[in-house]
Amino acid sequence: MKTKHLGNLSLLACAGCWITTETFLSAGFLHGNWRIIANAFEAGTIGGLADWFAVSALFREIPIPIVRRHTNIIVKNRHRITDGIADMVQNKWLSPAVVREKLEKTRMIVLAMEVIERENENLKEYVVTLLRKLVEGLDDEEIVVFLGEAIKGQLSDIDFARSLGLWMHKAMDRGYHHDLWTLLFDCLQRAAQSSRIRELVARKLWEAAGEEKEKGLLKKMFIGAGEITGGFNYQSAAETLVAQYQEVLQEAKTDKDHLIRQKLDKVIIDFARGLEEGSPEVTIEFNRFKEHFIQEADLQKMIGRMMSDLKETVTAQLDDADSPFRTVINKYLDILLATLKSDPQLQEKIDRAIKEAIIIFVEKNHAVIGDMVRTSLEPGRLSDGQMVAEIEEKVGDDLQFIRLNGAVVGWFIGLALGTLKALLE
Repeated sequence: MKTKHLGNLSLLACAGCWITTETFLSAGFLHGNWRIIANAFEAGTIGGLADWFAVSALFREIPIPIVRRHTNIIVKNRHRITDGIADMVQNKWLSPAVVREKLEKTRMIVLAMEVIERENENLKEYVVTLLRKLVEGLDDEEIVVFLGEAIKGQLSDIDFARSLGLWMHKAMDRGYHHDLWTLLFDCLQRAAQSSRIRELVARKLWEAAGEEKEKGLLKKMFIGAGEITGGFNYQSAAETLVAQYQEVLQEAKTDKDHLIRQKLDKVIIDFARGLEEGSPEVTIEFNRFKEHFIQEADLQKMIGRMMSDLKETVTAQLDDADSPFRTVINKYLDILLATLKSDPQLQEKIDRAIKEAIIIFVEKNHAVIGDMVRTSLEPGRLSDGQMVAEIEEKVGDDLQFIRLNGAVVGWFIGLALGTLKALLE
């Protein structure tokens, strides 16, 4: 503080000059109008002492009887001062009306756009970080359960029988089903090549022959004779039947106009037409199948796997700065900023939204402003000594000039009164 000792110097100067002049007057070295000068320095000393006491009493205790209780004013009135500062900040400087008035004069969107442009790369990283946090919970059990129940509910409520019928009819008309039948016949052919199939057919032939034996003595004798003579060889018959079965499958597989294909086509077309036309019998059966599938399907397990896979995929994309997903994020953020720059109406809407949000926040939490000020000035955070030192640091220069002014003004008043007294005498 450049003027820290200015008040003391002014007081010492007045007091020293007063003592000197009084001494010289008493010793007879000075006469006449020097009495007026002595009176001026005496008044300046009184003024300097008075202002020293006034200023000092604000910040610390002055050990003078009787008046001592009226010193150390700031510390003793700390609570009132704190409440006054809090009230001034809360209800005068930052009242909702003042905030609204200041906001109306400020283009918040301009400030926001400047920040976005300046922190563009940091903004993109923030968006990526936020997405990482969201992705971490994709496979959360509660989300999986919720999605499973929601999908079941949606599937139950959706009536897609007619849509499915239309799609099936169009697929049949375009010949998409031929590949399906070819695959089906190919699978059946491969299954028929198994030795277990031949054994199963042979056993069924043997069981059928046994049932025929029970129907009469003649049949029993005839079948029995065939078995004894080798006329009825069930294994050979099974191989023959399976071979013929495979031939039929091969024909159906290669011939799109085969009778079996026609029969299958008719079944599918009739079913599709029933769904399309809303046939009660077909629709009821389809809905029964749909409900059974929805209830029996382990959707939660499937969704859980899907969400886990999605989480791994998205996380890997977010971790790679050059990944397609990160490229898309950066692209759309740039598009968003460019759109904002070129759209005055959008800017106005966002500006108004920001201002309203600030005003609503201030109005809703207005009392918090005062609480923050009080908390900042609590003795636990700012001791009495620190508070006094802070105030002295901020206003000390002005206080020193007050003390200087007290001495100067006192000197001139003393000079005026001394002159007036001399004239009256």
